[in-house]
Amino acid sequence: KKYCTSRHKMVIAASSVIALSAVFAIVTALTGPEMTRVASKYANSLPQYVCIIFSEESSGSVFLEDRPDSAKVAAGMLTCFGGKREADESPLQCIKREINEELGISTRNGDGLRRAVDLFVDGKLIAWFFEGPAPARNAPLVFEAGRRGVWLGRDNPDSADAARVSPWHAVVLKAWRDGESRADFITEP
Repeated sequence: KKYCTSRHKMVIAASSVIALSAVFAIVTALTGPEMTRVASKYANSLPQYVCIIFSEESSGSVFLEDRPDSAKVAAGMLTCFGGKREADESPLQCIKREINEELGISTRNGDGLRRAVDLFVDGKLIAWFFEGPAPARNAPLVFEAGRRGVWLGRDNPDSADAARVSPWHAVVLKAWRDGESRADFITEP
């Protein structure tokens, strides 16, 4: 029989503390290129894009961005609001900036925002989707040139607007509605 005495537990605990201390010493000693290399390893665990699912609790509708035909990405499609994360910002900082740029809404401390769905494309993390309360339907929003907001109801998945939701965002919205925290999009080979 294998058993662990309290003396063994103390040795294991002491070993763990020593190991953690060694890791801390190594990390704090890193400077310049070494620190950049370690930081870049962990930066890859953050998404390239950050978006928000604006939901209206009373109706189950979501508020999406209608992108013009001239848009560089998802032209003529409906997407969640959001965009590319800058190298020096956290996902929460990114979505707050994007909301301000795309709608003229300023949020303090991420009020009411929570991470809802992570999008993976061919197994690679691409985006975090936060969830937050939609702006009031009569809110004075300031859209970027050529863009507008569209309400998409939960009860009209076969509508013309639903057909215009970008494939990535359609997968995310389905996962979100199903209560899943991960959405996988697989490109055809």
